[in-house]
Amino acid sequence: MGFFGQDTNNPFYRKEVDQIYEIPLTALEAFYGTQKEIIVDAGISQRRYSIQIPPGVGPNTRLSLVLNELGEREIQFRVKII
Repeated sequence: MGFFGQDTNNPFYRKEVDQIYEIPLTALEAFYGTQKEIIVDAGISQRRYSIQIPPGVGPNTRLSLVLNELGEREIQFRVKII
């Protein structure tokens, strides 16, 4: 059981997402896949993360990045083709 009695093993349980960002990709990056670096505010400092974009993503595809081992912080990205 999770917080307030939520069953986190339930496939319909949806974890709250900390942030959703648009990640701009060229058509070639979306087609072939790429790796992007992002900077996330972590309190008074900033942390750098690398996110792997799989080949074949399309516009509005959502990708997730879990920021710690416990899965407590998650950032989602929405692909924007530029």
